[in-house]
Amino acid sequence: NQAIKIIEEVVLSHPDTLGDIDKKLVAIENFYRVKDQLLDSQDNLLSKKEFGHKRFIAEQKLKIKLAEIKQAMKDLISKIQFLEMEGLDGGEIREIQGYYLDILIKVGFKIISDKPRGKRLLSLKESENMDEDTLISLLRSWYENWQEDPDLVEEDNEVLKIELEKKIGFLQTRMDKFLQQIVNANNSFLETKLDNYGEELWKWMEDRFQIYAAWQHPKIWMNNVTIGRTGEGTIDLAVKFFIDNVKLEQCQRGNRIRSEVHGEIVRRLRQAYFYR
Repeated sequence: NQAIKIIEEVVLSHPDTLGDIDKKLVAIENFYRVKDQLLDSQDNLLSKKEFGHKRFIAEQKLKIKLAEIKQAMKDLISKIQFLEMEGLDGGEIREIQGYYLDILIKVGFKIISDKPRGKRLLSLKESENMDEDTLISLLRSWYENWQEDPDLVEEDNEVLKIELEKKIGFLQTRMDKFLQQIVNANNSFLETKLDNYGEELWKWMEDRFQIYAAWQHPKIWMNNVTIGRTGEGTIDLAVKFFIDNVKLEQCQRGNRIRSEVHGEIVRRLRQAYFYR
C-alpha cells in the first residue's frame, strides 16, 4: 500500500523517532521541516536534517562496536565453557583473563594492579589514551552529537551527559565485577559458573546500550474502512512510533515530534493525492 509506505518513510525520516539506523539514514534524505528552511545562515545552527545525519552516523558506529563486543563476549563464554569442563587451573584463569582484557580494551578500560597490605588486587580504570573506536569514546561522541540538536533547551545538554556518563560508570562497575569473578574463579564463594556470569554481563550491556529494538519499529495499521454509495471511501489508519527521549525539551519533545510527524504525513499524502 503506497499510503502506508509514505507514512512509514515520514516517521523514519524524522531524526527524533526510533527505527532501524540503516533505514533511517536513507529516509532522512527526505526529511523536511519548514523551520529549517527559515534559518538564518549566519546563525551557525545545524539544520535538523544535518544534525540527524550526524547523529545516525554516530549511532551506526556504536551499533557496529556493540556487535563486535557481543561476538567477543560470545567467544569468551564459549572458551570458558570449554575450559570449565574439567575445572580451571591457574594458567587457564590467566588465559581467560587475557581474552577478557582484549574485550576491555575494545570498551575503553584497562586493568590496574595494586598491592595494599601486600595482596595483589586488580581493578578497572578508563584508559587515558583510549582509541576513538572504543565503546566509551563512541558513546561520548554519540551524546555530544546529540547535544547539537537545534531543538534542545539549555538544560538538556546536562541531562544527556549525566545519563550517558552514569551508564559508563555502571558499565565499569559491572565489568570490574566480572574481572573479580574471573580472578577468583576457583574460590568456593562463587555461586554459579563463570560462563553464566559472562552471559549476565553481556545481557546487561545489551539491555543498557541498545539504542533501538526491533519492536520499536514504526507500525501502521488499518482501523476502519468506510465505503460510500458513490464507491468513494475513507480508510482510517493508526500510526504508532517511538521517540528517542521523552524527558528532553522539558518533557515536551514527544508533543513536538508528534505534531511534526502528523503535519508531514498530511503534506506528503496530499502530494500523492491520498488526502483531501
